Amino acid sequence: MASERIAWIDWMKVLGISLIVYGHFFTVGYHYVYVFVVPLFFMLSGFLFKREANFVFFSKLWNNLVCPMLIICVLNFVCGCVRALAEGTFELWWVPRLFLNVLIGEHGGFVGVGICWFVYTLVLLKLIAQYARGWLVNVFIMLLCLVVACLHNKFDAFHTIPVLRGTSSILNVAVAWPFFFIGMQFQRLRSHLCAVVSPWMLVAIGLFGCILVWVSGHFNSVVWMNLCGYGDHLMLFLLGGVAGTVFVWSLAKLLSLCSGSSCPSFVDTISRGTILILGFHLYLVEGVSNWVQQRTLMDGAFAVCIVLAFVPIIRLCERFFPLLLGQSRIKRNQRS
Repeated sequence: MASERIAWIDWMKVLGISLIVYGHFFTVGYHYVYVFVVPLFFMLSGFLFKREANFVFFSKLWNNLVCPMLIICVLNFVCGCVRALAEGTFELWWVPRLFLNVLIGEHGGFVGVGICWFVYTLVLLKLIAQYARGWLVNVFIMLLCLVVACLHNKFDAFHTIPVLRGTSSILNVAVAWPFFFIGMQFQRLRSHLCAVVSPWMLVAIGLFGCILVWVSGHFNSVVWMNLCGYGDHLMLFLLGGVAGTVFVWSLAKLLSLCSGSSCPSFVDTISRGTILILGFHLYLVEGVSNWVQQRTLMDGAFAVCIVLAFVPIIRLCERFFPLLLGQSRIKRNQRS
């Protein structure tokens, strides 16, 4: 049971990161992908979250999220500065600005957390979940997040507050917490989720989730969660995020049933290295987009190839630069 559970979780991560890469091509149907692909990872993080002693909690938080995020931000900054120097647009004030933007979670392109806004927001979610105890507290946090999200999306005056601008990873907690919290509640269904082995039931659940994603994407505008956006309709945003996660879960379960009790090695590797793929895949997406400028469904194949291209890179980093992937995560894998 445990190995099977790990198998479909790993498949969900692989499918999720592949969809993120596909979405960044801004190609056919990307707005439907955006309905659920980021909520998927927040829900999965909530599902896997567990409260621990403070020392253990902060040690894992630093090793698995904060430290890799900082390294990725610095490396992206160096790459951005090299390109700017070549173009003659480099400015020295970017250096102190980087440290300030990373500290406060400002996107800032390569002079900030950039693509790692997700990691910054996830760190805040885990801090909240670690110390938020009791239903009354959690209901208050949920209502506060929904109110902040609505205010941000409906009133332009709300954007004048610096930390509440759409480019703040702190503000993104408002649209991310509902999915993280829902994922935490799904922990109670862990055994039931693992027990579903009927292919026909999984196909039916997957089709139902896919239909709800289509409804959400069709009747809602594009969801920009990185800008604390939920489109035009909050309820469609929440419905689409949960339905899409259920769809990916059903597909991951089918793949895990086909592959047996353990994942193929490349799936296991990609699952461990999603933070690396998240941090650097845009370089490959940009390269492919410049090479093939017409956007078609073939971008799906390109996205899969980009994800697979990271497999040897992840394995090299595990051996020579484990800090980039999460030191404690790599140590657990080596022990197993």
